[in-house]
Amino acid sequence: MLKKSFSKVHQFIHRPWYPILVAGLAFLDLFIGIIPTDGIVVTAAMAHPRRWLYIAVMVTIGSSLGALILSGVVIYDVDLIHQWFPQIFLSDTWKNVEQWVNNLGLWAIFFCPWLFLPIQLFLIIGALAKLGLMPIMLSYISGRFIKTMLLSFLAAKFPHVLDSIAPKWIKEEIKTAKKDF
Repeated sequence: MLKKSFSKVHQFIHRPWYPILVAGLAFLDLFIGIIPTDGIVVTAAMAHPRRWLYIAVMVTIGSSLGALILSGVVIYDVDLIHQWFPQIFLSDTWKNVEQWVNNLGLWAIFFCPWLFLPIQLFLIIGALAKLGLMPIMLSYISGRFIKTMLLSFLAAKFPHVLDSIAPKWIKEEIKTAKKDF
């Protein structure tokens, strides 16, 4: 199913509004958590190597707006988070992330885009720990932008590095996108 959805999104890869679509997907990922934002960044930068920085900026903006809303909701009314994600507060992942945020503070928020843990948990716990909305956002934006910029740059300038580790179906999507261009 993910492969099919990925294919549908990439049929628009050469449209001028595609980076805005990717930004929207990065925004949605903060709320549904299953969108392969990094994979979309890589393929978009490979298809548009001259627009790698623009793609990184748009993804950072979309993801940061989602992070702002999620953190703001927690600060405004934590009961909404309990209603949306009731099971999350009891998970082992919650406990691990809580320990990270308690020990590292805003550095945990900075590094959360780099980790294979749900970003949402870092933002929720950071807001519950009263780290402040502006410091949380500055930490998150910095970490997200550096990661996204690095991925986008590598995909645009050194695609062979990322191509060697990409799954076969992503490689096929990239070839198809390049043919269409």
